[in-house]
Amino acid sequence: MYCPKVNNTFDGTLITSWFTMKTLLSSALIYICATNWWPSQIPSILGTNATLLPPTAFNPWPLPVHAATNGSDDVSFRSCSYIDPNGYKWTAPVGTITDGASIPTICLSFVGDRRDERWRGASLLHDAYCGKANSSGNSYHKATWQKVNRMFYNACLAGGTPQAKAAAMYSAVWLFNKRWTYLDNTSPEYLAALSRAGGSTLSENTSSAVANLAKMQASQVVISAQKVEIKRLDVNDVSATLKIQQIKEVVDYAKADSLTLPRLDSILVAASQRLKTGNVLVLPGQ
Repeated sequence: MYCPKVNNTFDGTLITSWFTMKTLLSSALIYICATNWWPSQIPSILGTNATLLPPTAFNPWPLPVHAATNGSDDVSFRSCSYIDPNGYKWTAPVGTITDGASIPTICLSFVGDRRDERWRGASLLHDAYCGKANSSGNSYHKATWQKVNRMFYNACLAGGTPQAKAAAMYSAVWLFNKRWTYLDNTSPEYLAALSRAGGSTLSENTSSAVANLAKMQASQVVISAQKVEIKRLDVNDVSATLKIQQIKEVVDYAKADSLTLPRLDSILVAASQRLKTGNVLVLPGQ
């Protein structure tokens, strides 16, 4: 059989025959099937703004999940981590249960396929930190609700989710999900409260009783402030219909303008106050 030689190169190696090319293609197909890497390629080929290569912010990739026993959720069979833009590492422990979207069912119309690879990793991490099914997990409520939601948004983008869709998903968890308090003793808020409680004068010679009292007072100040903020932004009594309308406003605005996360946060804060009056915060759209 005659096989013409070609002078193309692949990864620095000269392909000298069609037989060699066939072998390479067969090996690639075997790799794709063995690693489940193919799904992350398809969206880019179809022009859906997904990443061409597996997102490097997640480890491992593909996600180590399989169907849970209830048939509707997924569960991780290995721990999975994500590094956010600030370099902070988020971890979903082995056994983390996720529904694949991490947003209320009523908002799924904004998402489509809840198991889409572009936001599946973000959902796994988000559910690890605030999904009720993971309340006994090591990551559950181990950060403030604001930071967990921001991680979700950034992880969606890292997976290749279009910004407008990521904004819709972020708005959904912001408006519908429950909130909680969390004490981070390295946060500026805590350190400032500790200083006001006399913590700035603590030394090795300070008695443990005095030191513990200052820390307890600082903790109470921080947690009380968080509770006030949660109450101020609470929209649990607002109808789901109004919240959905608000999310649509955010989506239209995101399509017309390049939203930064701080800007999106400020919009949702203003929207929460507007929704409490029974109205939607109207934003300039397309």
